[in-house]
Amino acid sequence: MAVRIHYFKSDPPNFGDELNVLVWPALIPELRATDQDIVLVGIGSILDDTVPADGPVVVLGTGAGLAPLPSGLHDGSIRVLALRGPLTAALAGLPRDLAITDSAILLRAIYPGLVRTRESRGKGPILFMPHFSTVNDAGWQRACARAGIEMVDPRDPCKAVLRKIASARLVIAEAMHGAIVADAFGVPWVPVASTRHFSTFKWVDWALSLSVPFKPLILPAVSIRHACKRAWLGMMADRLLAEEMNLEAVDHRDPFPPAVVRLLEETRRRLAMPAKPIGMRIRLKAAAFYNRVVDPLAGWAGERVLASVNERLEIKVADVLLKAAATGGYRSDDEISAKRLMALQKKVRAFRESLRGTAARVAVV
Repeated sequence: MAVRIHYFKSDPPNFGDELNVLVWPALIPELRATDQDIVLVGIGSILDDTVPADGPVVVLGTGAGLAPLPSGLHDGSIRVLALRGPLTAALAGLPRDLAITDSAILLRAIYPGLVRTRESRGKGPILFMPHFSTVNDAGWQRACARAGIEMVDPRDPCKAVLRKIASARLVIAEAMHGAIVADAFGVPWVPVASTRHFSTFKWVDWALSLSVPFKPLILPAVSIRHACKRAWLGMMADRLLAEEMNLEAVDHRDPFPPAVVRLLEETRRRLAMPAKPIGMRIRLKAAAFYNRVVDPLAGWAGERVLASVNERLEIKVADVLLKAAATGGYRSDDEISAKRLMALQKKVRAFRESLRGTAARVAVV
């Protein structure tokens, strides 16, 4: 038997999720030396009802907020060692001292040579990483070229993306793990959103864990195709973007500001709403129709018939990207991030020790 790493799998793979394959085997070589079938829930907003319930579960730096919570959080079947942030702890009804930070910060311990020094900061390209759900639009590349910014595709090989981020001067990120990995290596980042499906909850959860500001810029549609995508998500998907959120740095131990309290309450209400099978079937059929008919038609119209409209949209996006770059970005305090890293490493060591104990019992038998 072995430890199963539970994470979101997509085709093509997504950078933030694939970090699980990079991080855990590197830090926990005992993953396969156990007589138990343990599930490790790590990087991602995956503390939800998809967590396997057929054996022991260990949670390390995971977030919640996108789907209903798993049922075993309070009956002993799920061992929570660390959570992504204080919003996840509050949502799950767990102690706030479990809120350390996102486990992707452990990359700093795996690749110490990539961590930027004071002398090396401020060098390298400015990067833009869109979310993997909206990246498949040629308009992003053209808008970035207009702004003199390099686009990074979150579907590219994980190690290649990681090294690009670590060598950047600044990362403009719609994909949250673009910002998290940048921060882990000492690279400033700026959050941006291009659809209402952007999850404010998970970003604020992580920002509170490191006491950093969260002030996202809203990107306009980059093409006719993207505008249709935004409209479709606005009608058929949950609205996760809180456009009014403009959060200054808050100590992770302090009470939540009113805007964060409202965000937590809204998330609780959304997750408590019962799922309706008929509504889900309608959404699935609408998604299939959109992907098969609307998306290709919108792409064709923008590239062939209304290219001048696409060009104007790309110019607007390039302007916002330049505005984002001009902010200089945000970065967690070195002392705070070092403390969070050490706290998470301590939790990893505790998990490894429990696995070694299991392996020793196997050897004796």
